[in-house]
Amino acid sequence: MVSLNNAACGIRNILALFLCVVNTSIAAACLDLQDSVNALNVRGFEDKMAAAQALAQRDDTRIDTILEAFIEGKLYVQRSDKRVVFADKSNGGGYILT
Repeated sequence: MVSLNNAACGIRNILALFLCVVNTSIAAACLDLQDSVNALNVRGFEDKMAAAQALAQRDDTRIDTILEAFIEGKLYVQRSDKRVVFADKSNGGGYILT
């Protein structure tokens, strides 16, 4: 016979493991998306089109927003780490990066 205390610990451990796996998968998907967005940082038109088409093929609800920002010229490259980011003008001057 298993005590309820031991069973609860087992369920908690399984739940904790599940959450770690899910969080790791989400983090990997986010990094993969950032890599795909970073692929837009190329000089040639053909290369930019290929990167945009690859993004459009992804099954992610954020892609429309990213491609809209790309078309509207709101994507910029951070000098510090070469990441492609959204840039919107702030009310106080400067830009807000996301």
